[in-house]
Amino acid sequence: GRCTAQLAYRANGKVASTVSTVVTAGQVTTSDVVVEVAAPTVIRFRNGTALATASARRQVANISSDARKSSAVLVTGHTGNAGGETDKMKSLSQKRAMAARSLLRDRGVNGVIAIQSYGASQTVSNSKKESQQALNRRAEIYIIP
Repeated sequence: GRCTAQLAYRANGKVASTVSTVVTAGQVTTSDVVVEVAAPTVIRFRNGTALATASARRQVANISSDARKSSAVLVTGHTGNAGGETDKMKSLSQKRAMAARSLLRDRGVNGVIAIQSYGASQTVSNSKKESQQALNRRAEIYIIP
């Protein structure tokens, strides 16, 4: 089957994104229960790569205990937008999400980790300055209780 989740802002209820994944095993249970998810942990990557910074690796280490206890984790990958949205950007954002998932797996997170890649479609900054584009080169890790 297919599992779809909507991430909404707590303040105004606006849907930030909708993600879906394929369920390959298990019992699907319909529910209208709303689960409050904390703000994501944002990790950064080096320009043009899926190589996490040292700070990003420390952040993953800090949240790994909570992630191991969670029912699921959602990782979203993002890129800068200086070159516009391209297939290369979508591919890079997916590699960043997968790299974040690998960092979690290396820390013993064995549960469900869904990934979603957004390319340059959900930027933090539209400025072309390097310092601002660095904010866009990220993965966001949502721990779902």
